[in-house]
Amino acid sequence: MLDMFGGIDFFYFNGKSLLPFAVRIQQYGNKDFESFTVRNLRESGTKSDYYKFKQAIQNNALMPTFSIQAYLNEDEDVLAVYMAQTRDLIEFIDKGYADRKQTYDGTSFWICDVGDLKRIGYKVGILKAQERVNV
Repeated sequence: MLDMFGGIDFFYFNGKSLLPFAVRIQQYGNKDFESFTVRNLRESGTKSDYYKFKQAIQNNALMPTFSIQAYLNEDEDVLAVYMAQTRDLIEFIDKGYADRKQTYDGTSFWICDVGDLKRIGYKVGILKAQERVNV
């Protein structure tokens, strides 16, 4: 229910308050795209994350405080994990900094490049996996 209407995937209790999170995990070969993706439009007409976040901001409603983007390799090892405030991602998109990409099924995404986010002054948490060494 919280994901359908607010784009919330889970909550974290930090000892004082409950923080809502949005999470997106991508597994595309062995590629870390160093970006956040926010679904913009769906061919089916289902409400996108971007739409849910915009509505929540406009209505001062519950929405994810943070967004996490993770990339996995073909063996399901973590390549990288990124974390940013969801409102920052929406602002980045609305200011025209994000690129838009459409997939084969008609779904479109906003691509928020981590390097661009940081250069502009947004805070981004970054965790890069260490290289594996076969012995």
